Amino acid sequence: MAKIPSFGNLQLGGGSPTLSNNVVSIAPGIRKIGDGLNAVANFMLQKKREDDQLQYQNALLDLDAFGNDELNNPDNGYRNLKGENALNEAGNYNQRYEDKIKEIRETLQGNSFLDKFDIQTKDMHIAYSRQLMLHESQEQSALALKTMQASIDLAMTNAQNLYGDQTALMMGFDNLLARVDQFSQEQGMPEELRKAQRDQIAQQYFSSALDGWVAHTELSKGSFASLAAKMKKSYAYNQLTEVNKAKYMLKVDSLTKRQGNGVRDSLSLELANARAMQERGIVAPDIPLSRFNAVFGKKGQQAYDAYQDGQTLARNIGAMQNMPSRDLIAFTNEDILKEGGTPSDLTADPSSPNFAQRLEIQSIRAKAAGELLKQRNKDPIAAGYQAGEIKDLEFTPEALQERVVQAQRISQDYGTPMRVFSNSEANNLSTVLEGAGVDQQAQLLRVFSQATDGNDKAYTAILNDIGLEHPAFATAGAILNSPAGQSIVVDTHTFKADETRDKQTIANLILKGAEALKPPKKGDPSIKGITLPSNSLEAFDKEAGLYFTDDPAAKQQAFSATMSYYVGKSISDGTYSNTREVNLDLLKESVKAVVGEKSKKYNVRMPWGMSESSFNNAVNFQYSEYAKANGWTESDNSKDYGNDPLDPYGLAQRNFESRFQLIPSTQSNGLPDGRYFIKAGNGFLSDKNGNPVIIDTLKNFKDIKDIPE
Repeated sequence: MAKIPSFGNLQLGGGSPTLSNNVVSIAPGIRKIGDGLNAVANFMLQKKREDDQLQYQNALLDLDAFGNDELNNPDNGYRNLKGENALNEAGNYNQRYEDKIKEIRETLQGNSFLDKFDIQTKDMHIAYSRQLMLHESQEQSALALKTMQASIDLAMTNAQNLYGDQTALMMGFDNLLARVDQFSQEQGMPEELRKAQRDQIAQQYFSSALDGWVAHTELSKGSFASLAAKMKKSYAYNQLTEVNKAKYMLKVDSLTKRQGNGVRDSLSLELANARAMQERGIVAPDIPLSRFNAVFGKKGQQAYDAYQDGQTLARNIGAMQNMPSRDLIAFTNEDILKEGGTPSDLTADPSSPNFAQRLEIQSIRAKAAGELLKQRNKDPIAAGYQAGEIKDLEFTPEALQERVVQAQRISQDYGTPMRVFSNSEANNLSTVLEGAGVDQQAQLLRVFSQATDGNDKAYTAILNDIGLEHPAFATAGAILNSPAGQSIVVDTHTFKADETRDKQTIANLILKGAEALKPPKKGDPSIKGITLPSNSLEAFDKEAGLYFTDDPAAKQQAFSATMSYYVGKSISDGTYSNTREVNLDLLKESVKAVVGEKSKKYNVRMPWGMSESSFNNAVNFQYSEYAKANGWTESDNSKDYGNDPLDPYGLAQRNFESRFQLIPSTQSNGLPDGRYFIKAGNGFLSDKNGNPVIIDTLKNFKDIKDIPE
């Protein structure tokens, strides 16, 4: 515990104390403490005053910024309000300023500068109010002047319509003059200036009346003299000074000349605009014959007829969008001198004054038809879209079904190959396919299959549109849409069931392999290092090369799809990293899965998924139908004598396969289309009408596949 110092005989009464020596010795220390406390207090007071002053200054700055924004804000500042808006808002701006002063003052409670703030803000409020009043006064004067000027302008416009009514014209002028005099008096305008203003307004007013007269009169050189004589007798004309009378007569003469040129220039401009519309297939606004007569005189009818020819051109070009291509071709090869045509044919008679005009129009029409034909051949779906025959594409089975129907009609009407997508749509789909995964690609193929609903031509068109750069995708799609079967035998066994693959599995494996063979940036990053064995093409040729002897493009596509299946199956088996040497067993499976099987009886590649028995049944059934229709049946001579003069080649005596050879007609996406020619000797078998016999194994396939051999 601290020791309490002893203060000796310190008296606490009313007498004067007598301090001991030791007390006197510490008195300076007490004084130092007191001085320190005073210094702290003074410091705190000084700090409070400085804080108050800063708060006071910031308060004034805030008020000044508020007032400046209220006056000068570009959106709603008072100085930017004009006319009646300024007159109606001054009180609101003043009230907001007062409210702002009160709001800021509340924050200064206890501030030593509060009284000074009140004095300062009174001066600021007065200055602010003066700025409001000044702007209000300026806008009030401007509004009054603008209102007066609007009254003068309106009176001038009315004068143009009163040129034929002298009484109304005089009353209108007197009323205007009274209003101008009152305004001038209110503005404190000197009398000399007021008189000069009245004289100027009078000249303008009655000149406006004469302008209205001229505007309602069709002037020509012949009518100028009579118009001038009538004007000189009018009340309005005689209110003008002599100088202005002379000026107005010169003005009327100039208007007469200018009007004639203006009519011609106006019609020329309209004809130029009309021609631009007509050449785009848009019928231009009608122009009456009277305007052509006014400009061209005796040749007005000829010019009018030429304009009507242009209208016919517009209707022809507009109708071309919905014309069959054969009709468009007729336009490009038109006999322009053909006689006996209707006026809409635009036939050209060399003796007609419009001969050159019609030759030009026919040339424009032929060019338009040619351009449309080019567009249709290049992109028929885009042409159909432009013509309003094709709707925007949505990737749903229902929307695609509708597009297929539209595409078939377009193909028939335009005489163009079957296309389902426009070039831009096909490019977009190709891009989507390039970045899509296997599942998405398979799903898209299923949507296409549903949308085409067994229409091989439409389905093939879709694959051609978007699959040319995706041979594996196109082949997978063709397999999925194959009508011949749901699966194919990839390996045969003696003591157990043959191994088959359904077409969805095969398509998925093809797509998986194609995805893995993409460049690393585009393919699945988790599968790396996929390459084909160096001798894969030679191995493929040994297995399936004979199928594609005369079709290298189909061979290349089949090879790409086969090796995609090969890689896809390797990935599924977990052996994809071992790709240096060809796995012959897997290659044979891949060829069977993708290329299909060969008929042992006819030594020809069968439609994908078709069994040997179904194929044989189809061939026998269709050949028997040809035989009946053409009389290729065994006759009595053949039965009795073993010889028939009418059947020198023994067509009815020998087995079909011993006499003929089937030759595939075409291949689609690397797959047989099911049609075969019949090779007989060095030529091809024809029917009695000279047409080649074609066995279509997919025709009525459901009806014939179960017929026994």
